[in-house]
Amino acid sequence: MNRICLLALYAVLWAGCGSSNEEAPRLSQNFTRLTDETWYGAYTMLREEWEDSFWSETSPGCVSFSSSETSYRDMLLHDIVSDDTGARFAASRKRTSRSVYKRTSLCDGCTDTTTDIGLASGSGVVEADIDVGIDFDEGVSVLMVTPWDTILEQSSHTTTYESTCSGPEEQGMSGEADIVAAIDEIGYWLPGATPGSYIIYGSRVETSSSGDHHWRDTYTWRFSNKQEVRLVIDAVNLENWRPLATYWDGSGAPPTTGGAHLKLEAILVPLPSSTSAPLPKARKITFKLLKSSSVPGIAMNAPLYNAENSPQDLQFEQARNQALGMVFVNKDRVETAPGSLYEFASAELSSFDSGAYGEVTAEAELEDGTIITARFRDTGDNPMRIPKRAPDSYVAEKWMQDHGAGAAGDFVDEEKLAGGAGDGHFGDGLTMYEEYRGFFANNIWFDTRPAEVDLMVLNDTSESLKADIDSGIQRFATASGLKVHSAFTRQDLETPMDHTDYDATKRVINLNTLEEGGRHKVDQHAVVLRLSSNALSPISQTYGGPSSPKNISQIELSRRATGDKLVWTVAHELGHAVNIPHHGEGGIRDAYWALRPDGSFHETADSTTTTGVPVILKLEATGQVFSSSVSTEVTLSTKLQGLASGDETCFMRYPIATGIERASEPGVRYYILSPEPYGVTLCLDGMGKDFNSNRTYPDGSPRPSRHGNAAAGRGNCMHRTCINDFHAHPSGGTP
Repeated sequence: MNRICLLALYAVLWAGCGSSNEEAPRLSQNFTRLTDETWYGAYTMLREEWEDSFWSETSPGCVSFSSSETSYRDMLLHDIVSDDTGARFAASRKRTSRSVYKRTSLCDGCTDTTTDIGLASGSGVVEADIDVGIDFDEGVSVLMVTPWDTILEQSSHTTTYESTCSGPEEQGMSGEADIVAAIDEIGYWLPGATPGSYIIYGSRVETSSSGDHHWRDTYTWRFSNKQEVRLVIDAVNLENWRPLATYWDGSGAPPTTGGAHLKLEAILVPLPSSTSAPLPKARKITFKLLKSSSVPGIAMNAPLYNAENSPQDLQFEQARNQALGMVFVNKDRVETAPGSLYEFASAELSSFDSGAYGEVTAEAELEDGTIITARFRDTGDNPMRIPKRAPDSYVAEKWMQDHGAGAAGDFVDEEKLAGGAGDGHFGDGLTMYEEYRGFFANNIWFDTRPAEVDLMVLNDTSESLKADIDSGIQRFATASGLKVHSAFTRQDLETPMDHTDYDATKRVINLNTLEEGGRHKVDQHAVVLRLSSNALSPISQTYGGPSSPKNISQIELSRRATGDKLVWTVAHELGHAVNIPHHGEGGIRDAYWALRPDGSFHETADSTTTTGVPVILKLEATGQVFSSSVSTEVTLSTKLQGLASGDETCFMRYPIATGIERASEPGVRYYILSPEPYGVTLCLDGMGKDFNSNRTYPDGSPRPSRHGNAAAGRGNCMHRTCINDFHAHPSGGTP
């Protein structure tokens, strides 16, 4: 029936208005408007719109590479419930959109990125009027619902432009719009169970697509002018429930017992036994799992192998439901036993994945054979979403609230380090959904926080060194502001064979991906700590650093480092694994000051070398000549702005020099009597603050800087951190 025709029909008190173009039968002249009736029932309209698209191209000539990624979700719900207290029109809207256009020019070396983010949300309840008309000859009904007031959504749109060749720019706008509207529907009618009672009902689904953009509208309604029973579905403690998984390493049979269980309840309202009205009971109540996720694995990194064989994420377990008196039909359906009449029933749903999501409903077959479908808490959605979550999200609403995520989308990865730390690249390579779904480390599951920048570390070293290495990891975490997770073992990550193994398919922490809706952005890598294969080597190295974790094959720690030196070494090498370079390069060499019989010193390469050059030794602290009765090994700082330069408290500076060689004073060496401190922070600039600054000796004469400020473009380590593998930092070699 044409809707314009319908409105005209209503205006002339249900007179006929011509032929119909739709499937509903044509109305006759005998259309009757039912007035002064109280209507019991509900109407739901769910409008869904979504898009996930990606394209890229390379242009000829002055070659450039362009790519665009779009993720769009829009969900509008109209939910109307009517009873003795009147009609209530509830509406909610949630829209998220994110598009990223990136262009890289190989001519000027610039990468320009334009990011558009749109958000809209709103909800509310207003009273409404319901009008119903029935064509008794043709079996057709008309439903019209008019809200009394508006319900507004608040919207915002932000466009951010970033370029590697210029500064960022941002523009934004906001607005509001009404999300309720008058409803007019053509449906059908049936006589009710009692004289003078009528049931009007209808449903339809409208779908459309244009390329990667899709729409789906679902309408369903049922009203009666006499009170009927309704079926309400709920779950115990649904507000606080989240899915979990039973650990499985991928070997043997998958788990048959869920990691978390949710008790479902379906109840007839009002209870037939509680009222004098002749209300039917149910011959059977059935729980149906309409949708269940089947994301590979049970968590982001578990299992490492055979993830595709993991069980369906949500299921009805046979034993647990039989214990509740239910008949187990299959993993997607349980029902009450035959031969009895029911007013309520309970079932139990189990999760086999820590990121499981789905939809469940219940149906009741009444004594008269009528089938009614449950509504969530009688005023909510049908079906009920598991866990309790927004229509466009797979993340539990309570988890989002507890972690201050607000209405952020599942695809968001925009964490920032506190105080403006980091190199300006936000996020940690893990989307909101991936942080929620979580990880297994040493058989123990954990989730991460969307406000924290997370770094995953596999400490594949020696138990005897655990205390010092853990202290080094903590020193790095405290200074950088990163949340470091270091409980992983070899069974939790596919590790490199050795330091030459840069295979980027290994060390991936979010291995078991869900690509839908941008819920996976990039394969994010863990950092592997190992001991050097050479037991005598004094050198610790970060292979592939400085760079982001993807390019770090592994960190090798010297077996000769112990105590505070090992603590410093761990923090220093982890710095390279998050793209922090040295304060400078070179300027360090080992030497030997050999005492001659006449009390003078010669400098040689080592203690076994017999020839060298004469040197005069002075104390670096006073500038006075140093007299010693023994030969000694030294590590010389040979230039300014080298490895030992910059802020003395930063652990990216080398604190190993015991002597100074200055080009301005050939043949003179300065002895550093007190060991230099191991750094405990990340510096905020490249300047020396203590012995690396120019000061004076006790007598007031100039005392030159030991090692100088950091080299040009170095230092300021706190603002160099980046762990997000989405940003392609080049490999820096092997510092």
